[in-house]
Amino acid sequence: AGGRPTASAVLADVVDAAVVDAARGVPRPWFAGQEAPPMLDEEADSGRFYVRLMVADEAGVVARVADGLAREKISIASLLQHEAGAATSVPVMITTHHTRVAAMRRAVLALSALPFMHQPPCVMRIMDNGENNGTS
Repeated sequence: AGGRPTASAVLADVVDAAVVDAARGVPRPWFAGQEAPPMLDEEADSGRFYVRLMVADEAGVVARVADGLAREKISIASLLQHEAGAATSVPVMITTHHTRVAAMRRAVLALSALPFMHQPPCVMRIMDNGENNGTS
């Protein structure tokens, strides 16, 4: 396989590799409706995030996602969406600029309630050089 099947397999592997126990000091993804990993202090901690959304392939979805993030003062660093082809769902991958964990939590919960969402959003903290254990 190549192209999208390979990309989705690689992404699944990245997510699987990131799901480790907090004792090892590596962040794990969280999904809308779950509590944030215990190593994150939502009110005080901040960082960059990777967000994967499975959304309906229809006009206006990316604009509504961007608006949902902007409402929490979250700035998008990058956004990637491939054509869905015959599928009705399409993954949208976003990385953010530095933002508060609490703001990301609120944005993800709000986005998960929108009618075009096909799965709960997946969120992973991006660990930049010099960061560890979810602190910045």
